[in-house]
Amino acid sequence: MDIQYVLAVGIFAGVFALMITEKVHRTVAVIAGAVLMVGFGILDEQGVIEAIEWEALGLIFGMFVLVAALT
Repeated sequence: MDIQYVLAVGIFAGVFALMITEKVHRTVAVIAGAVLMVGFGILDEQGVIEAIEWEALGLIFGMFVLVAALT
């Protein structure tokens, strides 16, 4: 098994554990996990951009705008 796979699973488990135990805010945990993935070379910058679900982000942004307009 490649060391990058082991690192990726370890980073995922660490972020998940931090989120469950609420030691740090989940946003901080996820951003730290993403930085570690790029830092260890598991993902490159292009891979990060390709992994983002832009349609989902657009939908969430649209819902925020709609809720803000209605309140």
